[in-house]
Amino acid sequence: MTAILLSLVLVLAAYFAIRFYLLKKALKETSEQLQVIQKDLKQNQVLHLPLPDHDLEALMSSINCTLDAIRSERKDYAKRESEFQAEIEAISHDLRTPLTVILGYLGFLQKQHLSLTADQREMLDIIERKARSMETLISQFYDYSRLNANDYEIKIEEIDVGRTLREVFAGNCMMLEKAALQVKTDFPNHPVWVEGEATALERIFSNLFQNAGRYANHFLNISIQENGTSVQIIFENDTLKANADNIPHLFDRFYMADISRNKGGTGLGLTIAKCLAEEMAGSLTADLINGEGKETPRLRFTLCLKGTNRYEN
Repeated sequence: MTAILLSLVLVLAAYFAIRFYLLKKALKETSEQLQVIQKDLKQNQVLHLPLPDHDLEALMSSINCTLDAIRSERKDYAKRESEFQAEIEAISHDLRTPLTVILGYLGFLQKQHLSLTADQREMLDIIERKARSMETLISQFYDYSRLNANDYEIKIEEIDVGRTLREVFAGNCMMLEKAALQVKTDFPNHPVWVEGEATALERIFSNLFQNAGRYANHFLNISIQENGTSVQIIFENDTLKANADNIPHLFDRFYMADISRNKGGTGLGLTIAKCLAEEMAGSLTADLINGEGKETPRLRFTLCLKGTNRYEN
């Protein structure tokens, strides 16, 4: 009798040991399946239970239902995002036409030898500045919608980034002077060749200059550094409007710190600049350098592009 009981216990122990091993193996395989599915949720993959088990089947069914719900939500989000981009593009296009007419009439009036008073001419100048500002905002909305819809074509070629930066800097000197900024530049004398696109680089630099003009405190330092196969363009300025909490959000669309809302931006300039950098297989990052003692913190933007190792004498 004892031998029979012992045999029965051994059989049951062997059964549960095998069962435990198979369940553990099944869970491991299921975990591997889930990891594969997580890498690409767009695929309509589901979990398959490698071992028949009522409780595990219920668990797998719940997980598959959750995956279906996530995929459905992602599709709805993508649809809403696409519709949102289309609306932005349509609104931007509709606003451009009347704005172009307004700017045309303003230019016509300014060229006429009219007997306007000094106050009237000043009013015309204010209207033109506001119209130009609106033109810039509309252009930002339009470009952002195109970038998100993958409708912004960039043709990569060899570009002398130093020359492009100098040209954009010259075009923004007046704005920087009005902001009373002390500007220091450190550009190499030789051409600095990178893989990029001229229009995209001009837009990135313009947005960085405009950001400095709005939010820099006293100075702006611009430099170009060549590090082997990469080139870094650095914009660094002191600021009282940035802190460790808002640095991670600077490139979020429509993000503006509350203290800066009176500066007339849309919160899209840095977003567009980052998107354009990534379209050129580069990167645009921001970090805060905390000042020591009474020194004002410094905000640093770093544009990293791929160099071409081409030099000219």
